[in-house]
Amino acid sequence: MTTPEQTDLVRADAEKQQQAAMAVAAPAYVAACPGAGKTHVITNRHLQSPRRRLRKGRALISFTRVARDQMARRCRSAGRADLVQAPHFIGTLDSFLWEFLVKPRRAAQPTPRLLESWASIKAPVQGTDREINLHRFPMTIDPSYREARETVAWDKLDYDTRQLIKDTSYSRAQWEKKIFETRKAWCDEGYLTGHEARVLALWNLRHAKTAAALLPPLLSRFAEVVVDEAQDCSAADLAILQLLHDAGLPLVLVGDPDQAIYAWRGAEPRALQSFAAQLSPAPHRLTGNWRSSPVICRLASTLRTGQRPPDTSVVRDDDIPVLVLPTRFVDSGSRHLHAPTGAGIVDAFRTLAEEYAVPAKDCLVTAYKYATLPGITREKPNTKAITSLA
Repeated sequence: MTTPEQTDLVRADAEKQQQAAMAVAAPAYVAACPGAGKTHVITNRHLQSPRRRLRKGRALISFTRVARDQMARRCRSAGRADLVQAPHFIGTLDSFLWEFLVKPRRAAQPTPRLLESWASIKAPVQGTDREINLHRFPMTIDPSYREARETVAWDKLDYDTRQLIKDTSYSRAQWEKKIFETRKAWCDEGYLTGHEARVLALWNLRHAKTAAALLPPLLSRFAEVVVDEAQDCSAADLAILQLLHDAGLPLVLVGDPDQAIYAWRGAEPRALQSFAAQLSPAPHRLTGNWRSSPVICRLASTLRTGQRPPDTSVVRDDDIPVLVLPTRFVDSGSRHLHAPTGAGIVDAFRTLAEEYAVPAKDCLVTAYKYATLPGITREKPNTKAITSLA
């Protein structure tokens, strides 16, 4: 157990790191560990803006509407509603690209609309022998080509979609042709998703005429653009940010490659490190974890690449142990088993909980598939109560 004096020193050091991150000049990269208070740092950086009317503002960009709303809510709670209004901008990366790099170059008719995904509308792929909606076909962008080459990510199709096209009479090449034809028809009606916004943003920034129309207003409006959770940037996102950086837009990227969980949708944490080195060769680091215990911090450090030491637990000094269960999947049925014993993972969990005298009310098991609430008609037969609760 740490002494109160040691706790105060740890907290003071973590707060000093946060203050430095709030003041670091753009361009910059802030490498933040889990629980480092990234949103707190970004919002407080914004709150330091003077109250007088500014010619230039700041853009705060996140990947989720939840983070966007949280930053805007904190500004309003601090009595700074002016910081969520022009010339400032608080929004998602999709909305930023749409508002400043795509929509200004779109025709007024048909009315351009940004969809969260193609699932927002019924858009079946036309001209095939199966009715499959467009949103079931994830697409990827290779920004290394000047025209940003697009392909269907066949390896990322969900199980149900793979089954639907398994016995189709169309080849993948034919499907891809029909997919892009269907997508074009909807785009011609003014509908686009974040994927198409990225394709168009890249095209607009890489062609002199459109770039000359888009960049001056952007550079005139924003003194700084802050990108939160930068580890979730895809190759296309980084290519767009690179073009904006090259054009002279001051960027501050905040993120932690160790928290990258979106590789399945194109996140490029290694490419982020290369780009971050251009912004600041020596990144500013936030190593104080305001959320996790010392045990969790030590455990997390063993799962990282490289030799970075454990983050510092700022507000906790408990030493509750963590037990990691080695697991494996059987070849058929996708059953998840406890590797040493071969027992089902839920059974192994319950046995260990009883062994360590952890009461059932303190246990929680979550699952991605086949876990439904009690009473739902889709409940599988012979489902254990703990699986139902999850």
